[in-house]
Amino acid sequence: MSDQPPDYQQRRLPVWRTVMASYLALIRNAGLALKLAAIPFGLSIAHNAYSLYATDGAAPEELAAGVDPDPFSAIVVLALAIAGALAVIPTITAWHRLVLLGHGDGGSRLRYVVGNTEWLYFGKLILFYIIVFLAAAALTVGTFAAVFTLERIAGENVIAGLSLVVALLLVWAFFVGLMLRLSLVFPAAAIGDRFTFRASWRHTQGNTWRLIGAHVLAIIPVAVLTFVITFAVLGATVFSMIGAAGADMPVIPVWNQVLLVVMNVPVGIVSLCVMTSIWSWSYRYLVQGEEITLPGERV
Repeated sequence: MSDQPPDYQQRRLPVWRTVMASYLALIRNAGLALKLAAIPFGLSIAHNAYSLYATDGAAPEELAAGVDPDPFSAIVVLALAIAGALAVIPTITAWHRLVLLGHGDGGSRLRYVVGNTEWLYFGKLILFYIIVFLAAAALTVGTFAAVFTLERIAGENVIAGLSLVVALLLVWAFFVGLMLRLSLVFPAAAIGDRFTFRASWRHTQGNTWRLIGAHVLAIIPVAVLTFVITFAVLGATVFSMIGAAGADMPVIPVWNQVLLVVMNVPVGIVSLCVMTSIWSWSYRYLVQGEEITLPGERV
């Protein structure tokens, strides 16, 4: 039985408008984003800072040759990582509600709270990871089988090798598309809708590349900002490492690494809110049948 009404017509997600609306939602609600992200990103900073403190800024080769990590430190790092991962769920659900329902549903729903919708979201997340894991395992096995088969048949044939690369890229593009086409269950869960993975797959039919394109366009500013911050904090150290060929590699000071973690928090908030907004706008447009509106526009 179809999850769509009899008069349903497939819609095509407007990629550029979706990305614009997602960034504008963040810009217009920057204060709310900071408030909602305070707990999970505070835990993230604590996790990274403690991890760096526990290793005392050691270089990777020193860590590889060192003794086993302190059991207590390992437990603390793991606990902070798990707490940070779970603490981000109320942030995401609140941001979904902001885009889908707006302030008209009451400010209480835009606070950092843990309720039934957060548990529903968590359950969907577990199922999502199971599906993704099984799909990734199948694709990995198939990829290795294809590589070994073509190597045996084609040998050093350049055209065959290039064909294999293109085929692998298409396979993994399908994998990314699979994840994105199933992602509409999350904004639905945030507002309490019982929306299945099957329904998400049906409603995103014909929009795989549009969903991929929207995420790629949205991530470009975040990637550039991450590069700029990393270069600003570690630029001198990176240059010294490049010039240290044949010599002892310099160790990045632990406080430089902590500073990098702290400075990347705003980038993390931008990425989280924008990606959450894209899923929300996609659900609103493809499932609820509502238009993606920009500030100042009337429906």
